Amino acid sequence: MHSRVNAFRHGFRASQSVTVLERSAEFKVLRANLFEQLKPSTVIEQIEVDRLARAYWTRNRAELALTEMLNTEICTAIKSKSEQDLKITTERLQKIGRVEPENRDRRHERKCRKMQQHYESVLRFDEEVKRMLQNNSIGVGAALCRLSGNGDKLTTLMRYLTHWEREAERVAQHLVKLKGGDEW
Repeated sequence: MHSRVNAFRHGFRASQSVTVLERSAEFKVLRANLFEQLKPSTVIEQIEVDRLARAYWTRNRAELALTEMLNTEICTAIKSKSEQDLKITTERLQKIGRVEPENRDRRHERKCRKMQQHYESVLRFDEEVKRMLQNNSIGVGAALCRLSGNGDKLTTLMRYLTHWEREAERVAQHLVKLKGGDEW
């Protein structure tokens, strides 16, 4: 893919304000509310209000991506632990089941039932983690987790979040100057 589409592909510096996964109606409402509240009277003020809407929208996208990324990382770690627990529990169940019938007593039967309950609990938890990972697989943050490479994805995402927070602040300050006031 050519570098000219990197901005759109990665979503953070996209020239379009709303990605295919986002609701354009929500962006339009945000933009309309900002125009209503700030009442830009010149073209420059209109451009700045539009920039503010995009900066705020993209900042929220970065924050959502951060949450998705953390959820994906946590679920992946939990899934790994869950699979390990499932393997150990299965091995223990098989070991308990190898006891000769004449050597089985109530204590052994209780232990088998308890181990079977534990196994079923681990299975349910494993399925729940798989569902969480599946539900969290299409956002920007989840996509970042799937990218290969040695770069620190969390740091990159935090930089983008900070960038867009600062951009929103700069635009707001510029709007204040344009309006000739001390504060918004």
